[in-house]
This record gives sequence, structure tokens and C-alpha cells, in this order.
Amino acid sequence: MTDTLITKIMLGVFGNVPAFDKFFRKGMNMYNFGPKSLRGLAKFYRKHQTMIDCYQKQLVTLNFATGQNTKRFYTKAKVIDMIGFIAGGGAG
Repeated sequence: MTDTLITKIMLGVFGNVPAFDKFFRKGMNMYNFGPKSLRGLAKFYRKHQTMIDCYQKQLVTLNFATGQNTKRFYTKAKVIDMIGFIAGGGAG
């Protein structure tokens, strides 16, 4: 199993780490999933905590059956995942 697969599963199931795909790795300049990258993510979060927390409290998930917003918010890890994905060129 690759770091990409493992972290995509962890993000999808638990919402506790960003998905270390090629765009996230490039955008965050983190190429291996492990203790060093987790410390780097913690440092990134602390540096950008106000912004990340603000977005995290605004972004809600959708109910696929109804298409309506739920009362569940994106996790902080998902917000960081989106930042890294965009920074790595994944949105273009």
C-alpha cells in the first residue's frame, strides 16, 4: 500500500490527515508520510491556524441522497488537504 492510498483512506474515513497525493506533496513540499511530515503539518497548522479554523467552520458536507447541506463540517485536515492540493496545481 502506498502513502497516497493510506492517507486517502485515512482522510475519507477518519478525516485526520491530508491525502498525500502528488498535488498535495508538491504544494506542501512534503514527499513522505511519517513523523517528520506530521510535525511539518502541525507547524503549518499553527502558523495558519486562524485562517484554517475560519474555513473549517464554514465548509459543510453534503448529503449525497438529498443534495442538501448537513450539519457536519469539513475537518481541519481536509482544509489543509485542499490548500496543499491547490498549491500543488491540482485545481488547474
